[in-house]
Amino acid sequence: IECSDLIELKLPEVDLHLILNNFILNSAYYLEEIDGERIITIRAYEDEKHIYLEMKNNGPILDEKYWQNPDETLNAQESSKENGTGLGLWIAREAVNRNDGNLHVILIDSGYMLKATWTK
Repeated sequence: IECSDLIELKLPEVDLHLILNNFILNSAYYLEEIDGERIITIRAYEDEKHIYLEMKNNGPILDEKYWQNPDETLNAQESSKENGTGLGLWIAREAVNRNDGNLHVILIDSGYMLKATWTK
């Protein structure tokens, strides 16, 4: 977990837990598919107008069927997991949204990344 400065994010602790836990649980599931070191990175930072929370892992890249609309994976009942419910990341997005933020899937070359953004 990386956070270079003290960043004050005003949201209920339970919502922060929902966001982080759902990302970590999904990461753990997909990291089982890779050999070698399994890495989950969580980074919080800010600029003059926004606070950001980046969460990424070095697991498999996003399923190709979502490349045109990566955020589709955040919809309820949408999952590339066998027997997945599609509720975990939807719950994470709802926790971000109800605290006046946005959650997006960021396409990266290796792994999977989510980025939450809140306006200060």
